[in-house]
Amino acid sequence: MALEESIEETDKQVMIDGIRFVYDPGLSAYMDGLEIDHKKTMFGDRFSISHPGAANC
Repeated sequence: MALEESIEETDKQVMIDGIRFVYDPGLSAYMDGLEIDHKKTMFGDRFSISHPGAANC
């Protein structure tokens, strides 16, 4: 997985709370149930990404 600088015609786009998420349609099976949260901690702001089907390591 890598960050891309451009959006392909085949990419899926979703707008959630004013934030646009873009992903490859091949990842659709992994997107179901995905949770992205923004947290403020004493160390600064961060995004938290979790998925109920992911293994805990």
